[in-house]
Amino acid sequence: MQASSSDAGRMERCKLLLAKLQAATSVPEEDDVHAMLELDAMKRWMVGELGAAVCCGSTYEAASAELHRFALSCAITATHLLRLWANRPCVLQGSSAAPRLTTAVVQNYIGFPWAGDSCAKVRRYALTPGFVSAYAAACQALAAALDKASAADVPSHIAETTLVLLWLWRAAMESFDGAAALGDTVVRSQVLPVAQLAGAALRCWAGPTAASSSRAGSASNAMSAAVDVAVMLAKAAAEICHCEEVMRNRLYGVCNTLSSSHDLQWLLCCYVGLVAQVVHKQQNGKQRPLVPAAGSSWPQQQQQQQQQPAKVAAVHKRLLEGLRVPGLIGWQYTGHTSEQLWQDPKATVAVCACADFSIDLAHPDPDMDLSSSGGGGSSRASMQQQLAAAAEAAAAAAHDPPLLTATVHLRRAAVLLELCLLQPNSCTYFIVIGCIQQSMTCMFRCLRAESSSDAAAWDRVYAAIGNGILPAVLQQLLPVLPLLMQQAEQASGATGGGSVAQGLAMLLSTVVAGTHIPGAQLIDALQQPSSAAALESCVRCWAHQLVVDPAQLPPSQQDWMLVQRLAGILASNVACTAEAATASFDAVAASAGAAAAAAATPEAGEMLQSAECFALCVSCLKVMQSAATAANAAGAAAAAGAQQSVLSLGSSAHSWLSLDAAFTRVTTIVELAAHACRSLSSSSSSSSSRVVPMLRAWQLLLAHSLHAAGSMLLAVHTEGLLPAAPPQQQQQQQAGSAAASSDQGAAGVPLRDHPQAMDAVRCLSSAVAGLGPQLTAMQGTAALPATAAASAAVPAAGSQGSSRKGNAWLMQQHEELSRRFAQLVAAADTLIIISHSEEQLAQFLFGEAFGRESLKELLSLRSAVPAELAQQLVGFAAALSGRFPVKLCCNAPGCTSLDEFSELEAVGGKACMCSGCKTARYCCRACQESHWKVHKAACRALAAARQ
Repeated sequence: MQASSSDAGRMERCKLLLAKLQAATSVPEEDDVHAMLELDAMKRWMVGELGAAVCCGSTYEAASAELHRFALSCAITATHLLRLWANRPCVLQGSSAAPRLTTAVVQNYIGFPWAGDSCAKVRRYALTPGFVSAYAAACQALAAALDKASAADVPSHIAETTLVLLWLWRAAMESFDGAAALGDTVVRSQVLPVAQLAGAALRCWAGPTAASSSRAGSASNAMSAAVDVAVMLAKAAAEICHCEEVMRNRLYGVCNTLSSSHDLQWLLCCYVGLVAQVVHKQQNGKQRPLVPAAGSSWPQQQQQQQQQPAKVAAVHKRLLEGLRVPGLIGWQYTGHTSEQLWQDPKATVAVCACADFSIDLAHPDPDMDLSSSGGGGSSRASMQQQLAAAAEAAAAAAHDPPLLTATVHLRRAAVLLELCLLQPNSCTYFIVIGCIQQSMTCMFRCLRAESSSDAAAWDRVYAAIGNGILPAVLQQLLPVLPLLMQQAEQASGATGGGSVAQGLAMLLSTVVAGTHIPGAQLIDALQQPSSAAALESCVRCWAHQLVVDPAQLPPSQQDWMLVQRLAGILASNVACTAEAATASFDAVAASAGAAAAAAATPEAGEMLQSAECFALCVSCLKVMQSAATAANAAGAAAAAGAQQSVLSLGSSAHSWLSLDAAFTRVTTIVELAAHACRSLSSSSSSSSSRVVPMLRAWQLLLAHSLHAAGSMLLAVHTEGLLPAAPPQQQQQQQAGSAAASSDQGAAGVPLRDHPQAMDAVRCLSSAVAGLGPQLTAMQGTAALPATAAASAAVPAAGSQGSSRKGNAWLMQQHEELSRRFAQLVAAADTLIIISHSEEQLAQFLFGEAFGRESLKELLSLRSAVPAELAQQLVGFAAALSGRFPVKLCCNAPGCTSLDEFSELEAVGGKACMCSGCKTARYCCRACQESHWKVHKAACRALAAARQ
């Protein structure tokens, strides 16, 4: 391509001008208007030459050699000028036209849509090591100056320079396909300086002191260019998953290295807030409805169609305020690079960016033990590099005030949840739950230095999450969780749906146990059938995975204590709500009558009449039984070891802790079921078609929970599970006495001084005694006649003889159990529990306090409740369970199946129904066969009544 005479003259003048600029020793204070006009003309000439190259294929070879030489000369000149400009005491003063225009030429050269491998050739030709170094220094110098200045003090030409510098990096990014840009050494090395400049630009022109008039013209364009930086990083991160495995692993490593930068994380926070702002505006703040899965039942689809879209709070405004960029609230993008993205923003892209650039790497744990990290030396070296990079980035990004605070982390988590609620999707949900947990870790590390202890710091974190995140989770995320589980199940099978529930269960287990959690919010969720079903799925899926294959769970979730805690909290809240509602009902009824009380407090029986709430309690009981089974197995395995080691004793201590927790929470369910039976049987509508089935269901749950409690009491007598009893206690047990009286002078303490054991005994005594009226009513029930076979199912009943009547035997067993438990309660002050000394307990636990109290309580229960009494309770409860056939759960006592997402689903098929009575349901054939001996009397009576 031959240049014209006028072009030749212009090129000559330009060469002289570039040579003059390369010889300069400082940047002029004032613009050289003539020189700047000449450079601008040369930039336009380059645009024309590049346009002519399009006709020849847009390749490196199609462009003239003169063009390439001019671009290289401009790159060399820009390198020199950018260094001079960056070294000024203040880059905001004086002229920036020369470095800006020469850099703009390089930006146009790189940003041209070169074809094929021409992009790589152009980058190698223009982006020399010297230019890249000078460019990074200029970005950092300008970022530091903008962070210290107010928008009113920044000249307009600085906004233009900011725009050119950001556009240059954008041009380099766009010259790659997808996420490959992050794998390029040159482009990657400029990510952090560019992120610093982009963040400083937003804080300057969108900060609290910036007037709206300062966000016009070139400043507005600079803000759009700064947002484009975050957009391109997010898009690159979202495309990593589509790369080949080797490249994907490499790019994830790059993201981990970059994630330690506070400036980059701050910029991504702004991007997330802006995406939420646009999505919230486009959807009028309403949740996008979820389409039910293809296999959903028709009633479920109809329910979803009738459901009104939920209103989602605009928490993104608080995030932008916390980031100190209130000017971005209501701001509209004015650029062209990512215009299409802002017209149809995707929550998934923003959420994936937060996942790939893990924010917890910006707050490395100073207590991390590198020597114990898994893998070989290379993994430890990698971790050391990451921690060193994180510490260096944190020191370099030290702002006053800091960019990333505990408040910012909390609000970022809330905005991610806002995006998940606005555009619910199982993939987005997975990532958001993980990001919330990361945010909690970051909040802890931010608050750790200013808290008196780690426990105090975590307490502040749980309080903040409970007030800022939990309400939206309970009120808006739980109702859509079943549909999210269906989506995941369609995509990944049953394990996908279970993983959805497990993630939320882990979050809830760490949050709802806090002392600052508003209990009313959890109670409101439990009163909603869809939310109660979702909570049940969370508990079941987590516990099921612990039973089937705990290795598939993250290490932090492989602990029965955590899922027990969640299940216990849910059951306790159901119990407290039911008792409070009943107390309110009784108070109104006493003053205004039962009819007025029913109208004034309709919630008194609603929770107890909810099938979903009942199923939740059944699942909680199964979790406790499964945890106790696992604890017994672990304790027995540790005791069976040839040599007792610290490891085996630690396993024993953990099993004691888990078993004690399971038994305590089972007694809570016993109290709940007993209260439900009393409340529903005394209700004014106790004969209604809705109340009667629910009354029978709670009666069955009472029988099952008594069976579970008796089984756990029996387990503490298993040889080897607990330390051997002291000699005095062994003599008492051989003599048939559970405890010694105070006048015998035995060494020990009264039962009342073991509060947990005393509460358990009192709870069982009250529950067994409360069954009297119900058993009496059964005597005259034609549908449930007496049978000789009812007692044959359990060893304790076998001694009564097969000729005895079933109901009469139950009454006899009830009277004896009531008497024996009442005696234990009445003798709480005189019954002396002979236990081990503190020195002996310390020997069992190797001097550690872990598990000490649990071990003491289990030993006191073993001493207070003989094995024979526990066996009698198990036999009585098993026989009693046959008297209450229901459709809402597996009727077999001791069932621990957690296979399905809910108990109602587990017994919902026709194959699970008893073919005789058409009422009793079972989770499997084995449970049905094991329960038949105690069920057949009721089965035959119901079948006869139906005929």
